[in-house]
Amino acid sequence: MSGANQHYIPRAVIRPFMVDIEGYEQHTYVFRKGAPAPNKPKAIKSVGSARNFYSDETNIDLDSRIDKYENVLSRIRDELLTCPVGRITGAKPAEYLTHLTLRTAHFRDSSSEVFGELLTQIFNIFTDKRTLKQLFVIDEIFPTDNFKRECQNSLNTNPLIQLLPFPLSLLPRMAFAYLIESLPNQSDLLSETISTQLPEIPARVKDGIIRAQNRALLSSLAPEAKIEVLKRFSWDICDMSRNTFILPDCIAICYKTGAAEAHPLVFEDADEVCLILAPLSPSRMLIGGKGI
Repeated sequence: MSGANQHYIPRAVIRPFMVDIEGYEQHTYVFRKGAPAPNKPKAIKSVGSARNFYSDETNIDLDSRIDKYENVLSRIRDELLTCPVGRITGAKPAEYLTHLTLRTAHFRDSSSEVFGELLTQIFNIFTDKRTLKQLFVIDEIFPTDNFKRECQNSLNTNPLIQLLPFPLSLLPRMAFAYLIESLPNQSDLLSETISTQLPEIPARVKDGIIRAQNRALLSSLAPEAKIEVLKRFSWDICDMSRNTFILPDCIAICYKTGAAEAHPLVFEDADEVCLILAPLSPSRMLIGGKGI
């Protein structure tokens, strides 16, 4: 993987899915959600990769560590591809899936999309004047008991308050009146400030997710805690008589107990998962289950 073109899905993992077509050696078909089926395969050197995905020439530590670890990963993959059909021990499948699911672009892109949408919704709340009034508990004609109580708590901490030439009970009403009067100007300013930040949210979120993913990988290329959880599954190798499977960009999908829809393994709590499916080749599937 060394160099600018860095694979978030190792070529060794993609190779079993290569096509057997003359003139297209080291190629595979790439299927994209919502797009027509591809009419020709793509070179695997440019599949599952991006320029400086993990690190650039100024910071090659993570790229180098992953490059070395792929020797270990390749040995695990070879064992999974060549072992007999049936039940296998959980250590190797657990390490294999823990590492691969954590390093993918699917993890990065999906996390960025989710957090970006969440932040956008939060920002939209603070650009709505009606919502702002409700948040500050001033959607009423007179100050609420809660507002009075908070004012009183603040007043009690300031000894100079006792020197004021009017009753202290009047202060919450004065503060409330000022807040009501100033809210339109303040909310307009807040709305304008937030609105200027909205276009920057996607880039900022993705940059934060990239740093978080890289920090996680630098900390551990295969976190032991996740490995231990996956080792508790029962693991089997299943072969089909013809090519049936494709490799998902999330590496493995799973089903939660009682659910009919599959989801990427990396985003689910493994304690709630009952079935894991990870294609190893077009005809071989790695299956992890509970109670099977």
